[in-house]
Amino acid sequence: MNAIKNIETATISSCEELQNIDSFHKYYLSSDIDCSETKNEEKGFVPIIANQIELKGTQYVIKGLTINRPNQDNIGLFGKLANSFIYGIILQDVKISGRVSVGGLIGESNNC
Repeated sequence: MNAIKNIETATISSCEELQNIDSFHKYYLSSDIDCSETKNEEKGFVPIIANQIELKGTQYVIKGLTINRPNQDNIGLFGKLANSFIYGIILQDVKISGRVSVGGLIGESNNC
C-alpha cells in the first residue's frame, strides 16, 4: 500500500469523471455528483475496476446511480477493487442489480 503515497492526485466533480477512475491514483470528490443520467442508458453506469487507488468522498453525495446488469457478477460503483482506500462517500437513491457479489459501493474487494 505504500505505492499510494507517491501517486498522482485528481479531483472528481462529475459522473463522467467518476466513470474514468483508473488504477494507481488518488482522487477526491470536490462536490456532490449527480449520476441520474445513467438511468437512461440500457445497462447504466459501468462498474469501475481498480487497483491501488485512494478515493476520499469528503462527505459529498453520489446520487441517482443506476447499474442494470442482472446477468453479471461483481457489480457496484466499484465492481472489483483491490489494495485501495475508499472513505467518506455517501450514496443516495441508487438502483443496482447484478447476479453475484453486488453492492452499492463495492461488488468484490481484496485488501481494501
